[in-house]
Amino acid sequence: MLNFGIIHASSLPGELKQLLLTRQDQRINNEGVIIIKVQQCRSQEQNRVDALTRLQELIQAAISIPKKRTCAKQYLTLITIYRVMRLFSLNTKLPLFTE
Repeated sequence: MLNFGIIHASSLPGELKQLLLTRQDQRINNEGVIIIKVQQCRSQEQNRVDALTRLQELIQAAISIPKKRTCAKQYLTLITIYRVMRLFSLNTKLPLFTE
């Protein structure tokens, strides 16, 4: 079991501490301590290494910026309009969708 205090960690910058504290993760308790339990191996040393790896992955996940979602509905609407125009063989052209 690995306990890592976010609030008292001098190795983490303040912004990263806030990101970790606001994260909805069951491994972070109300006092700001990350608790990671690993019991996969018989060796205590290997379990420590696995716990540190999981801690690094948790911190990397907090640092990563989520990908901006694109609105597919507007794009599909334009495709539908073009298909209808083609079906009725209208010769008018619509401008391409740009954002």
